[in-house]
Amino acid sequence: MNKLNLHFKNKEHLTALLNDTTFSLEIQYLNPERFDDYNLELIDPSEYHQELDTEEVILGKFARAIKRLIFSNSTYPIDYLNTILVYRKNGLTHNKQVIIDSTDFKLDN
Repeated sequence: MNKLNLHFKNKEHLTALLNDTTFSLEIQYLNPERFDDYNLELIDPSEYHQELDTEEVILGKFARAIKRLIFSNSTYPIDYLNTILVYRKNGLTHNKQVIIDSTDFKLDN
């Protein structure tokens, strides 16, 4: 199981996501834990995922929710910070605005 911390640049974005009942139910299996206004830790329950898999699954869920809840009227997509295929994505952007600026893996104690 991989633990991934997402750091948001804007606390209102994180709050908007977590206040949406549909999205909260969708990520409930990831055991989200908000540490402060900007950081959210999630646990990928799959024992078979490598870190890159976990990051892509979680960021994919967040990208869809961000587009639906925060930027629904925008024609711009939600993109990864790092778009190179075999490397960590490190976060999400929208029209050159950074939404999630880091993804940090934590060791399971």
